Amino acid sequence: MATEQSGRGRIEIFEDFLGAECPILNTVAPAAATSALLNFGSLVIRGDIVETNTAGIVPVADALSGVARFTSAAVADGDAVYLGTETCISVSLMAPIILECRVEMAALTVRRVYMGLSGTYADAQSDICTGSDATLTLTEADQCGFLYDSGLTEAVKWYMPFKGGTTTGTLDASEVVSSVTPVAEEFDILRLEVDNNGTARWFINGKLEQTVEGAISTSTVLSALIGVLATSSVSGTADFDYFYISANRDWTV
Repeated sequence: MATEQSGRGRIEIFEDFLGAECPILNTVAPAAATSALLNFGSLVIRGDIVETNTAGIVPVADALSGVARFTSAAVADGDAVYLGTETCISVSLMAPIILECRVEMAALTVRRVYMGLSGTYADAQSDICTGSDATLTLTEADQCGFLYDSGLTEAVKWYMPFKGGTTTGTLDASEVVSSVTPVAEEFDILRLEVDNNGTARWFINGKLEQTVEGAISTSTVLSALIGVLATSSVSGTADFDYFYISANRDWTV
């Protein structure tokens, strides 16, 4: 098949959270299931989200421009609710890849937030990466994105982990820490750009915070996702104003 086509050569997904919701997931999925496996517009909800009847994604009443509150289960560390694509994104064939979201937290304690790319997006997806003191644990073999983890005690900041490319992912959180300290109930705009050679750039509120050559694999098929996780038996929450995904279409198949 021809490698170049006219027409819709650019894939774009923009979820603005104007009203779609997935609340109280135990009412729509068997209690023994690991995931509700529900679509949310063009995206799919996954994670350990049916262990409690309070986890899910619901619109915030009277929030201008549309805002969704993500609420994780509150059973154990790593309980998660994610919204993302299936693993369908190739860096080498579909870059430039752009992800962007606007996110705020009601408080900066007992929660973990992730936005970025992952080589796995399982039905019961849990941690992609975590932080403790000044150390990162890069759980997924292929990842590139933004992390907030209340367990990182060096500073309450946004972090920019990566793994899987030609540049080895660092476990020292101080090497990938941004200059931005989230403020409770104030939005930050997170933007990730990835080139076809695996080079990635991280922007927060329009400012370039980090550039890494070969940050992520160019051959692994990836998912683009956002999510919030519990760090204990306390539910994690985060509010997302929007989630934007953009990539070229692969015409080679």
